[in-house]
Amino acid sequence: MLEVNRIINQHAAISFGIGALPFPVLDMVALSAVQLTMIKRIGDLYEDKITSSVGNKIISTLIASVVPYSVAQGTLGSLIKGVPLVGGVLGLVTYPVFASASTLALGNIFKRHYEKGGTVIDFNPAHYASDYVNAFRKEQAAATAATAAAAAPAAKEAPASK
Repeated sequence: MLEVNRIINQHAAISFGIGALPFPVLDMVALSAVQLTMIKRIGDLYEDKITSSVGNKIISTLIASVVPYSVAQGTLGSLIKGVPLVGGVLGLVTYPVFASASTLALGNIFKRHYEKGGTVIDFNPAHYASDYVNAFRKEQAAATAATAAAAAPAAKEAPASK
C-alpha cells in the first residue's frame, strides 16, 4: 500500500529533522510524539484505532526491551548536544540518523503486522524483536551512508586549509 509507505517516509524525514534540533531531551520528547502519530495514522489506514496510551506502551516496550543499545545511543546522541562546543556537532551527526532509523523500523514493523491481518490488540512487541533489531540496523546503515554521500561533495568543494 503506497499510502502507508508515504506515512512512514514522511515521519522518518520529520524524525531526522527533529534529531537535528539543538535541544537535548526536547528532541527525544518530540521524536516520541512523531512516532506515536505515525503508528496512529498507520492504524487509521487499516481501520484500527490506536489510543495514545496503548501506542506509547507499544513503542516504549518495543524499543526499550528489544534494542537497549539503540535507546542508549539515542539518549546519548540527544544528551551529548548539551556538551559545550563539540556536543552540538556530535549530536547533530548521531541523533538524526538514530531518530530516522528508529522511526523507519517502527513504521515498517507496524506495516508488516497489519498486512498480516493483525490489530493493535494482538500486537506483541516480543514477536517482532529480532525484526525490529534487523530493520533498525539496516535503516541506520542506509541513513549513515546517505548522510556521508550527501556530505562528500561539500567536503570536496571546501578550500584546503594551510
